[in-house]
Amino acid sequence: RAMLPDGVVVLEADYGDATALDAALARVETGFRLFLACGNAPEQAELELNVARAARARGCAFCCKLSTATPALEMRQGPYEAHLRVEAALREESSDASLPHAVLRPNLFMQMLTAPPLGVAAHLLESARAEHPFADAAISMIDARDVAAVGAAILVSDDPEAQHGSRTYELTGPA
Repeated sequence: RAMLPDGVVVLEADYGDATALDAALARVETGFRLFLACGNAPEQAELELNVARAARARGCAFCCKLSTATPALEMRQGPYEAHLRVEAALREESSDASLPHAVLRPNLFMQMLTAPPLGVAAHLLESARAEHPFADAAISMIDARDVAAVGAAILVSDDPEAQHGSRTYELTGPA
């Protein structure tokens, strides 16, 4: 928190606890902007939708949702299906989780190249061969810090809805 500039409000709440989410978001003024991200988990879609619902109820003006690479989404299985469900709910005007939003779809994070579960480092220590789920997909790696910079630029823009509303950004590198 010491690294954050003045005016940045850090909220803490369990994504699975609607009461805690509402209480946390009650601390910010109507018109706030949200970066929506959640670790992969079996209940990921519900957790992110809980945050979106609470944010909408508390007057969120704009949401920047961290998703995943389009080739992964096209598999329509595993944790990737959760991203599709959340993206659809954000778009659907009749949804209680709909918000003006932009979606970030980064490819494989550079930081994950060596880390489980997608990393290959452990496999290479045990064998001369390593397989990867994206081996046959056209994909470029991106540093997580570059993804954060894009999200920050969107959220601090003068009018994120006019400039970025309903847009999906395929993030493939620092440019």
